[in-house]
Amino acid sequence: MKEKYGTTRNISNMLNVYGIQLSAWYPAATLPQALGTIWSYANSFPEVSENYKLVKIFWENEDANTICSEIEDLDVIFCSCYIWNWERTYQVIQNIKEQYPYCLIVIGGPEPRYEVEWMKKHPEVDVLIPYYGETVFKNVLIENIGSKDFSSLAGVITKHSYNRNHIYPEFHEIPSPYLNGLFDDLLKNKRHDTLGVRCVFESNRGCPYSCTFCDIGSTAYQKVKQFDMDRCFQELEWITKNNISAVDVADANFGIFPRDEEIIDALIEFKNKHNWKGRFLPTWSKTKGDRIVRLAKKVIHNGLDTIFGLSLQSLNQETLDNVKRKNAFTLEEMSDIIKDMNDSDIAVYTELVFPMPGDTYQN
Repeated sequence: MKEKYGTTRNISNMLNVYGIQLSAWYPAATLPQALGTIWSYANSFPEVSENYKLVKIFWENEDANTICSEIEDLDVIFCSCYIWNWERTYQVIQNIKEQYPYCLIVIGGPEPRYEVEWMKKHPEVDVLIPYYGETVFKNVLIENIGSKDFSSLAGVITKHSYNRNHIYPEFHEIPSPYLNGLFDDLLKNKRHDTLGVRCVFESNRGCPYSCTFCDIGSTAYQKVKQFDMDRCFQELEWITKNNISAVDVADANFGIFPRDEEIIDALIEFKNKHNWKGRFLPTWSKTKGDRIVRLAKKVIHNGLDTIFGLSLQSLNQETLDNVKRKNAFTLEEMSDIIKDMNDSDIAVYTELVFPMPGDTYQN
């Protein structure tokens, strides 16, 4: 029998793995970049590929009943949890643990609190992986066919302990789910009621800033690492060839690196080559400089987006101090940028977060 995304081998004694990373864009859905990357990395190790097979990833807008009805002979389920999918995901986890009490349930993502107490309040969950999950998930799968002493693993939270020795993979060792066939298979087998497909593009990870309101404000994310440019270009061409409707850029500060202009230029080339009609939606860098404005104009004038966003978050200095935030632009500088953009027929919006620590009705 042929295993998905691997070589031909006898899989009769292999453990069945399911993944859940549900979307919230009905009737569109977002390809599960987090789970796709994590599984692709783990499956590149023979200890995993020779003992586990990925049966299915639920990544569209399925409800809990649909998912539970389609899971059979479950051994391991791993879930990427966000504010928009946690309720459905946890319903599945609760139901599955009743049906398969000895299965291993592993979760990650920004929605769970990275605490032992949180795990105790969610007893169905066996392992919580904070921050980047590739290496830790691989180690969890290997430990699962051994002594199952998950608390001994670096970067793992269980109901008994939090091992804070976080470990991360080398970026050149992480396979791309866009390029290894995993996402081709998901597109081929998507549900009939999914009418559009979005994706997440990641050219780097990390953020040098420490804004406390932000998911990636943790010190665990402060070191910025880049993926290889050739990988980025190949992923962008895959995206345009497969008619993905929108690209949500995961880079926390797109435009912070000079090479980001090369990424935009390549995307414009692929857009014209494949007659792509999708949108490219970056979170622009908070740094000053003409590069951001120039890149934003290039993106919008080439039909990749329709509006430019400036991150402001608050005008109250006490609040900014409390959340360790420093705005890159003064109001006067922002006014000049807005005027420049409007003169180029580009709409501009800004972001405000309210309330935050230090905000009152008076200020």
